[in-house]
Order: sequence, then structure tokens, then C-alpha cells
Amino acid sequence: MFLLLSILAFGDFFNPTPAQPLPQAIYQIPYKTVDNETLYLDVFEPRDVSEPTPAVVYVHGGGWFLRDRTDFYDFALGLGVQKIAGVTIDFRGLPPNGFYDQIKDIKDAIRWVRLHAKEYNIDPKRIGIVGSSSGAHLAALVATAGNGEGFDNDPPGTDSSVQSAVLFEGIYDLLDKHKDLTKLLFWFFTGGPRLFQAPGAFYNFSPMYKIDGSEPPCMMVYGTQDEVVPKGQAQRFAKDLRIHGVPAIAIPYPGPHGFNQLFFWTRPFQMAMTLKWFQGTL
Repeated sequence: MFLLLSILAFGDFFNPTPAQPLPQAIYQIPYKTVDNETLYLDVFEPRDVSEPTPAVVYVHGGGWFLRDRTDFYDFALGLGVQKIAGVTIDFRGLPPNGFYDQIKDIKDAIRWVRLHAKEYNIDPKRIGIVGSSSGAHLAALVATAGNGEGFDNDPPGTDSSVQSAVLFEGIYDLLDKHKDLTKLLFWFFTGGPRLFQAPGAFYNFSPMYKIDGSEPPCMMVYGTQDEVVPKGQAQRFAKDLRIHGVPAIAIPYPGPHGFNQLFFWTRPFQMAMTLKWFQGTL
């Protein structure tokens, strides 16, 4: 069923027409230098549009330490055909950097998009975010942080908030009953023994406990055979958002953790889900 839907969606995204051409791709744009390292992003700008378009910032997965902003090139190209700009980004890996540094990088990338919105015909009031796996965890933290909330308040004249989010197979509660390997990763990536001096780290970096009603609409897509994220996290996250008055939905997807990347033949259907959500929320 999902394969059939993906085949049907493929034509909409990858058979562009004169009325819906592929976006213009501008690669390797430096947006930040930190710790003697330059971080880059790529912009996929829709063509033949007169009005500013919404934009989506894509946060790749990879266990918080593998880095490849090309993971979402197909999404950025496909949604670009549908007149939604895309921005794929670098961010610092773990270790030695922590979740805090990664969130700062992503927020700085969003600020960069707003500061350069006119240059790329982007509407700065309509910025969405997409993340997968560890990228979904970070994207959810950015979505729940708004323009501050302990992850550095935005300097005057800037804004790192997002207006909508799509999160594939994300982790929303680091305090949940994760398997030993995942717990070891959390332990390693949040400072190992330093957790004795910062016992609230898992709590502080759990989107589940950051909800206050100011969050943007969120769609969570979770794998029905996911053995990495404890069952029910996406549903709990969606429920808590709705309790606080935030539009949210958790959608099951047949597959294990990693389906967003592993099931590449269904990516066009995943893109269609994402497009539908953003068309209704951005």
C-alpha cells in the first residue's frame, strides 16, 4: 500500500513541469564558524514564484554524531517543486559537543534563514522544521524551546522559532525505559560522569518536559516496529501538546527505527505526508 502511494507521489515531486520546475540549489553556504570549524547549509529556492515562500529547515539523523546534510536533499528538492523552500544544514557532532551546542547551531541556522529571507524569497514568518531520529529529537527541542527557554535567548532583532514541525521516529523522553545501548549513548553524549554534577541533564534535554502551549503544530511519524524508541513516546508527546492546546498528531508507519532512511522507496510518500502537513500549517 505504502509503495503504491509512494509511486503515485513520485511523479508529483520528481517529474517537474514548466509550471512546477525544480528549485534552484545553492550549495555550501557558510552560516557559522565556531571552535575553528565552519558550518554550512544548502538552500533550495523555488523558481517562478512572485510571492515569498515558506521554508523548511531539515535536521538530519545519525545518532547525534554522524553528519550528512545531504540526507534530506530529496525532500528539499521535492518540496521545492511544490513551492516550499528548503534549507539543509550542518551542525556540530557528538562528542565532544553536547546537545546544547547542537541546538545552538540549529537555532543559528534558523536565524540565518530569517536574516537572508529577502535574498532567497522566503517568508520569515513561515519557517518549518523536519527531523529524523536523533535529528527529530533535536528538532523537537528547537520547536519546544521557541526563542529561548534555557537554550540561549535570541539576540534582539533575531528569531529562531519555527511555525510547524514534522518529526520522524524521534525520541522525546530521555528518562523513559530505553534499552541499554541507547542509555549508554545518552550517558556518553551528555557528559558521562559529569551527569553526577548535572543530574537533570536527561530531563533538560527531553522535549516531553518542555511543553508549555507555545509550541508550533507538530506531526510525529513513528515506526510500529521501532526497537530504539520506547513504544508510546510519540503518542504521549502528541497528547501532551494537544492538552496544552497545540495541534498535534502521531501517525504510525510500518517499519523499524530508521524507516525514514532505510525505506528509501517510500520516501516520496513520506514527502507527501510532510507536504500536506506544511500546506495546512505554514
